[in-house]
Amino acid sequence: MLILTGTALALYGPPIFSLGGWLTGLILIIFACIGRSIALREEKRDEYNVSI
Repeated sequence: MLILTGTALALYGPPIFSLGGWLTGLILIIFACIGRSIALREEKRDEYNVSI
């Protein structure tokens, strides 16, 4: 996803270099939030299974 976004930005985007950095940071933060929610969901599921 990062490679496709970077390629599209380089070919069709404005000649502003910092825009790529901002987009990369935003995508990484989104992936981190998704990963955190998945990890927390699995942790709660494991706690529930152990206590039974």
